[in-house]
Amino acid sequence: MDALTLQKIRALGGEGILNEKDLGELAAATQGVLALMADGDWHRPSEICYAAGGFKREAREGLRRLRELRRFFIVDKERSPGSGREWSYRLAFRKAQ
Repeated sequence: MDALTLQKIRALGGEGILNEKDLGELAAATQGVLALMADGDWHRPSEICYAAGGFKREAREGLRRLRELRRFFIVDKERSPGSGREWSYRLAFRKAQ
């Protein structure tokens, strides 16, 4: 494993847990979430989870990928209308400084 790959694994907090294959899967999941959220509309966790890799993943996996996007975007959240406890999320672009 090269130094850059090891650095990425450490940055994700997965040293000893993640491997090179995992990095590719995580990148693909993040890209899927970004593709969904790029429209600027509100999305429920189930949609985000599906975009992160389908229903085979736990709901929190999609939200973890969304968390990674906070480095580049603002992630807004609000309670979904009529849902009681469920939240919806959307991306907003950060203004250049």
